[in-house]
Amino acid sequence: RFMIDTDVSDGVIRFFQAAFDPKPPAFDAEVCWKDLVSTDGAVALRAAYRLADHPKDAIKLFAERVKPAVKPSADEVTAWLKDLDDPVFTTRQAAAKKLGTHADSLEVELQKAIAENASPEVVNAATSTLETLHRSRRKFEGTTMRSYRIVQVLEMIGTEGKELLQQYAAGAKGAFLTQEATWALSRLP
Repeated sequence: RFMIDTDVSDGVIRFFQAAFDPKPPAFDAEVCWKDLVSTDGAVALRAAYRLADHPKDAIKLFAERVKPAVKPSADEVTAWLKDLDDPVFTTRQAAAKKLGTHADSLEVELQKAIAENASPEVVNAATSTLETLHRSRRKFEGTTMRSYRIVQVLEMIGTEGKELLQQYAAGAKGAFLTQEATWALSRLP
């Protein structure tokens, strides 16, 4: 495949054509999986195109490794927030880790905990979790980057990838993967 990009930063339109490798290396889903989160855009884009060229392999890989975002129950979230104020450090640490794991779908609950809680422990932990989440989204790294690129590949695949996009779109409201999949579906016929 050829990839074309434009640069109009100085008012002049220039077209760039990516290098074409007439004999690309054998397809390796594992290498592509790792390359999806590469900070080198060319490497990540090459991986995305390689995966899109192998739709069955890509869909299988994504379905096995990335599940739709799940929002924990209100009782679990309440318990974790309560545990942030526990006198035992390991309990607080475990609660913060659980909240961090689900932070993508708990943004509203974490903001509410900050606004309504008098405990400095809870406020600090919730604030730290939100800052980590926002930093990840701003820097577009880690899970956020992989989710974005997975949706990008599924969208490039088109009809074959639509079912998995629908599963991702049915995930926890507010989660990055859920939002991206929903938007991708709106662009597909």
